[in-house]
Amino acid sequence: MFVALICGIIQMKYQDEKEMLEKENQLLNERNELLSILYEDAAYNRKKYRIRVYNFRERSIKLERKRKLENYIKKQIL
Repeated sequence: MFVALICGIIQMKYQDEKEMLEKENQLLNERNELLSILYEDAAYNRKKYRIRVYNFRERSIKLERKRKLENYIKKQIL
C-alpha cells in the first residue's frame, strides 16, 4: 500500500512536469514559427532592396554615359 502511494505521487509529479514541458515546447514552436516568418520577410525585403539599389546604380551609370556622350558630341560640333 505504501509503495503504491509513493508510485502514485511520483507518477503525478512526472505527469505535471510532462504537461509543463509540453506547454513550453508548444510556446517555443510558436515563437520559432513567428521568427521564421519574420526572417523570411526580412530576407525578401533585403533582396528587393538590393535590386532597387542595383537598378538605381545602373540608371545613374547610363545617365552619366549619356551626359558624357552629349558633351562629346557638342564639342565635336562646335
